[in-house]
Amino acid sequence: MDLNFFENNWVPLKDSGGEANDFWNRRAASYNRHKENSLIGQHNQMVLARVAERCGLNQDSRILDIGCGPGQLSIDLAVLTGAAVTGLDLAPAMIELAKGRSKGVSGVDFQLLDWAGADIEALGWVKKFDLAMASRTPAICNRSTLEKMMVVSSGYGVLISGVDIHNSVREPLKEVLGDWDELKGRASRSIYNAWIFSGLWAISLR
Repeated sequence: MDLNFFENNWVPLKDSGGEANDFWNRRAASYNRHKENSLIGQHNQMVLARVAERCGLNQDSRILDIGCGPGQLSIDLAVLTGAAVTGLDLAPAMIELAKGRSKGVSGVDFQLLDWAGADIEALGWVKKFDLAMASRTPAICNRSTLEKMMVVSSGYGVLISGVDIHNSVREPLKEVLGDWDELKGRASRSIYNAWIFSGLWAISLR
């Protein structure tokens, strides 16, 4: 399995950076409350523990969390592994929440950055991180953004992405409604794949 698999199965996200920024700024507070759900927290802890074990993460590791949102996964990884974690998001409201959540937690840093436009060479991030992670985020939306994610990692990458749901009712309704919000549709999915990969090849699917 290689990059062509992802490229051939990607569903295009029709939005500009500005529209995505506005959407996630508006949704930041409700998304943050959603992340505080105890069952979701338990599930995330289970997934992160498996990731940490599989990728050999420890206090000497450096982790990049792309599209970190309110920062819960970044914080959980820092606490779980003792690693230095950098979280990125393009929405100022998300970064503000993440910084508030991380008070008192060492080893975590949050930065406002649009991944699609990030110059990783200028940032000095080529092969800088032991793990590059992107969980349920539109930041990784095409081959270019996935390749960039792979370039910053010297070890592993983790991509957790929504599974598209198509049925005979939903698709015609989208046409009838006309103003279907694709971003909102993506945000509401509840079925996910978690890919752990090294180099160009996916090595694990859970």
